[in-house]
Amino acid sequence: VVGIVQAVVLLFAGSWSDRVGLRKPCILVPIAADIVAFGVYILSAVFMREIPLEVAGIVPNLINAFSGGVPLVVTGIYSYLTVCTDEKDRTFRFACTAVVYATVPIVANFFSGHLFKYLGFISTNMIPVIKMMSAIQLLFCCIISELCALCMVTDSIGLLYGLFVLKEPVDTKRTSTPNVSNEVDAKSTKPTLHQLFDIGLVVDCVKVFLKKRDFNCRNILYLTLLAYFINYGALGDAESAAILAYSQFSWITNLGTWISYDLLTTMLGTLLAMGVLSKRLGVSDAMICVFSVCFSLVGKPIMAIAVSTVKPYLYYVATSIDVFEGSKMIAIRSIVSKLVGQDEIGKMLSILGIVDSAQVAIYPTIYSTVYLKSQSFFIGSVFLLSEAFLLVSLGIYV
Repeated sequence: VVGIVQAVVLLFAGSWSDRVGLRKPCILVPIAADIVAFGVYILSAVFMREIPLEVAGIVPNLINAFSGGVPLVVTGIYSYLTVCTDEKDRTFRFACTAVVYATVPIVANFFSGHLFKYLGFISTNMIPVIKMMSAIQLLFCCIISELCALCMVTDSIGLLYGLFVLKEPVDTKRTSTPNVSNEVDAKSTKPTLHQLFDIGLVVDCVKVFLKKRDFNCRNILYLTLLAYFINYGALGDAESAAILAYSQFSWITNLGTWISYDLLTTMLGTLLAMGVLSKRLGVSDAMICVFSVCFSLVGKPIMAIAVSTVKPYLYYVATSIDVFEGSKMIAIRSIVSKLVGQDEIGKMLSILGIVDSAQVAIYPTIYSTVYLKSQSFFIGSVFLLSEAFLLVSLGIYV
């Protein structure tokens, strides 16, 4: 349900952002909603006897869903970067954003346990209440109380920075072109709440997707979106890889080490691909996608062999080879941003966000089915399924 609501919000918000020329609301509104959601968690913990447990499970998710959540923030960030960045530097800036986005979970996971230990389970002034709580209530309050307050502080810092420091990007192409239509300027200067709920925004998104473009760009756009969707399929074995590592290698503490190594090598590979290949050597976005897919094609069979023959070190070998895994998704976003006009980028990135939501509902089911059906005769089959998706995407790029 949350994914469906977010997809609808993306359709309206992305098109509205293009129509009025504002990018910051797409970034700041979900952050503000996240603060409210954490407030609900804290209130539910403090007044746990008066507020049903279902409130903490449903209300925050609905708040994040109707605000667009993380997909809208990502759409807003990439729209912002597209407007204020030249095409030659766009891929590199997209990569820097993706690296920061990947680094934050690594740092957060590292410090989360220490913060939880330092902050303690709950404030000392609630000790008398603890004696009256059940075990479930105590656990709920332990998780919610002070860590949620810390999250609210970090969200508030980001919100204040966005409100008072971050400026709306200046569309250089729009300002330097004298014959821009007066209609667009009028809509951009007077954004209203009524415009946000205009059904015409959805129609505009569809028109951008179906619009005829010069130099066969429409067909290229269709193929790029198809490759984007298929590449997500190739990433669908991540959960299965962790489960297989736990069951086949008996990894408990080592699993976290391997996941951290995987994230680190992917981040370094992204920096190498975008900082050296794209920025310094001028390699095209499509060729970066080809490089990424080719390295993944080598790594996936090694992982299949690793779980089938119970050789844990091959997991690290495959991860070391597949260092450009994250580069293709960044390059695809860059390609899409260059195929459409800057007054269409919000709509197009919204469509990419909807594709993200769709793959969450489709690929986990496919991989789970393949894993259950094939574990009796070849337990590494999920990696061969990823190999098939990669071969299809390679054919599209070529």
